[in-house]
Amino acid sequence: MPSTLVHLAIAGLLATALLGRAFSTRALAVVLAAVVVVDLDVFLGYYVLGAHRAAFHNLLLPGAAAALLLYDTVLREESSLAARFGRTAPRVAWTTVAAVVFAAIGPDLVNNGANLFYPVHDQFYVFDGRIRLSDQRGILQTFVEEPSEPSVGSSEEVQYRTGADPDPQQSGADTNTERVFLVVESGFELLVVVVGTLTAGARVVEERLSRAADAATPGPTPAVEENGGSGTGASGSPPTSPTPDADPTTDRTEGGQTAPGEEDVDADGEAGEDDPWVEVPSEGSDSQ
Repeated sequence: MPSTLVHLAIAGLLATALLGRAFSTRALAVVLAAVVVVDLDVFLGYYVLGAHRAAFHNLLLPGAAAALLLYDTVLREESSLAARFGRTAPRVAWTTVAAVVFAAIGPDLVNNGANLFYPVHDQFYVFDGRIRLSDQRGILQTFVEEPSEPSVGSSEEVQYRTGADPDPQQSGADTNTERVFLVVESGFELLVVVVGTLTAGARVVEERLSRAADAATPGPTPAVEENGGSGTGASGSPPTSPTPDADPTTDRTEGGQTAPGEEDVDADGEAGEDDPWVEVPSEGSDSQ
C-alpha cells in the first residue's frame, strides 16, 4: 500500500498544477494537510474495527464538500468563502477537494482497496488491473471483468496492518510486536516522491523569489514640485493656470474629460485596462 509520503507527493503535483496564481506556501500547506488528515483514520481503528481506509477514505466527505463549494462559488451571487478568506480561497478549496479524491483516496483504491461509501454502504472496493494491446487478440484488460466483483469485504472482514496499528484485530498491540512504517515500496513510488517533492519545492522557491522581486521594485511616485512641493514653480511664483488660448493637446477639456496623452484612470483611482488591483497615484501640479 502507498505510504503517506507517496500521498503527499501526488498532492504536491496536483497543487502545483491546479492552484495557478493562487499558489502560495500557505495554500500548499492547506492541500497537504487535508491529505494527511485522510490517513489519520488509522488511529480510529483502535476503537472501531475496520475504520482504517473507511472512516475518512470514503467519497461522501469530499462529495459533500464539493456540493457546498458548488453552491457557494457558482449558484450564489457572491461567494462567502471569497469574502471571508480572499478571492483565491475558492480555488484553494477546489484544489483541496481534488487532492483528497485523487491523492489521498485514489492511491489506496488501486492498492488493496478503500471503503468508498462507508458508513452508508460498508464494502471495500479495489480498482486494479492492467490493459495490454496484442497484435492477435486486440485490447486485453482486466479492470472490468464479469462476473467478478470489485468489492472485497466489509469493515468486519477487511483490516489493514500498519506501523501505527500492527494488529488491527486486537484492541492493543503487544509491546514486542514489530512496527513497520512504510516509506516507499517500489522504484516507481520512489520516483513519484522525488518528482512531486522537486516540483512543489521549485514552485515554492519561485513564488518566494517573485514576492521578493516585487517587494524590491519601487512603485510609481506622484509628481512633485521642483522646490520641494510648496506649490510654486521654479521662480518661486505660483503655477499659472492655463488660459483659454492654451494648446488643446496639453490642456484638460471641459466637462471632466481627459486630455489626449493623459492616462485613463477610473473613478476609483485604478487603472482600468492594465491591472484593476494596482492603484495609480494622483498627479500633482505641473512645474512651470
